[in-house]
Amino acid sequence: MSTYRELGVDTRKKGIEVFKPIIQRIFTNSFCDVIPDITGDPEYGIVAHQDGVGSKIVQNYIIYKETGDTSVFEGSAQDNLAMNVDDNICVGISPLVKPRFIFTQYVAINTFHLSKEDFLNAVGKGLVKCLNMLEDAGFRPIFGGGETADLPDQLRTVDLAGACYSRVRLQNAITGDEIRNKDVIVNIRSDGRARYEDRENSGIMSNWLTMTRHGLSITDYQTEFPEILEPEVEERFMRERGKHAYFGRYRNNEFIDELGMTLGDAILSPTRLFTPIVLKMLQKYGSNISALVHYTGGGPTKIRRLGKNNHFIMFKDVDIDVNPITELVQRETKEPWEKVMSSSCCGWGFGVVCDHEVAEDIISIPENFGVEAKIVGHVEKIKEPNKLTLHTKFAPNGKFVYTE
Repeated sequence: MSTYRELGVDTRKKGIEVFKPIIQRIFTNSFCDVIPDITGDPEYGIVAHQDGVGSKIVQNYIIYKETGDTSVFEGSAQDNLAMNVDDNICVGISPLVKPRFIFTQYVAINTFHLSKEDFLNAVGKGLVKCLNMLEDAGFRPIFGGGETADLPDQLRTVDLAGACYSRVRLQNAITGDEIRNKDVIVNIRSDGRARYEDRENSGIMSNWLTMTRHGLSITDYQTEFPEILEPEVEERFMRERGKHAYFGRYRNNEFIDELGMTLGDAILSPTRLFTPIVLKMLQKYGSNISALVHYTGGGPTKIRRLGKNNHFIMFKDVDIDVNPITELVQRETKEPWEKVMSSSCCGWGFGVVCDHEVAEDIISIPENFGVEAKIVGHVEKIKEPNKLTLHTKFAPNGKFVYTE
C-alpha cells in the first residue's frame, strides 16, 4: 500500500460516481460541470465548481501555533480562490464579454484551538490582497460572502472551502469534445514567480500536502500539537512501519538549499492563479484551444477527464522537469514515482490542448507574465477510453501508463 493510502487519502476519490446520474450536466466530458442557466436561457449555461484548500491549512495551523502569527493564514485565501477560479476557467468564457465570476467561501473551525475572529481577519486580508492583485492583472471576481461554522465536535483544527460560478455561452464552451488528433499539449509551470506575484513559489499548489507534511516535518509537531493527527493514523504507522506518522527531518523555519527557501515557505507557497494568463489565451486563441486542465488532485493524470477516446502522450521528446519540492518529498518518503505523478502536479500547474499551429504563440502569453510554458506532448485519437502515457526517466521501462 502506498504511503498516501496509509495516511487515509484516496486520490481517485472513489464514491463520487453516485452523484453523476443526478447532476444536470449539459456536457459529459468537460473539466467542470456545466448546468442549465438559472434564467432558462437555452443559449447559456452555468459553470459550477466547489473546492477547498485541503490539508494545506494544517501547515498554516502548525506555523501559527509555533509563532502565534495569524498572518500565516492570509495565503490560504489565494489557495481557496485559485482552486475554484482556475478550475472554472477550464470551460472557457464567452467572447467579447467581460468575464464575471462569483466566488463564495465556507469556513469550519474548532474554536477551542483557534480564534475564529483572528482566522477570519487573516483570511479577509489575504482575500483583499488577492482580489486587488487579480484586478491589476485584468479581472476581479465578485465576492459573494459565505458561511462560517463552529464545529469543535467534528473538526480537529480548521477547514476553508469555496465555490465559484460563472456563465458561459454554450456554443463557445470548451468541453473537451473538440480535441483533435495531433493536437499538442502546452504545460504551464506552477513554480517560480509570475509578474503579478509578490514572492517566489515552490509550485506545490494545494495538492499532495498530506504526503508532504508527513514526509518532511519532524515528529515533534505531532507531539506538540496532537490535534493535527488522527490517532488511528499514528497507530497504523507504528504497527506497520515502526515509525511515527510525521517522520520527516525538517522544522518549518529550516532553510533547505535545494528549495531555495524554508520548508514552511515552500509548503505555504500560495497556489498560482492561472486565470489572468488563460483569459489572455482565450481572448486571442479561443477557437484554437480544444481543452484546458488545472493539474490539481491527481496531477498530470487529471487530463484524462477531457473529452473521449483520447491518448494523451507527454514528455516523449521533452525532458520532464520536476520541481525540487516534488523530488525532495519522493526521496524522503520513497513513494513510487508512478504514484507521485498521479498525485503531485510536479511543477506543472495548468495544461492547454491546442492546435499545433498556434502553440508557440500561446506559449508567449505566460512568458509575458514571467511564467515558463512548454510544449510537452500531443494527443492521438484511439478507440479505447482515455489514457495518459508519461515518458519519464523515473519509470523502470521509461514510461508510466494511466488508464481510466
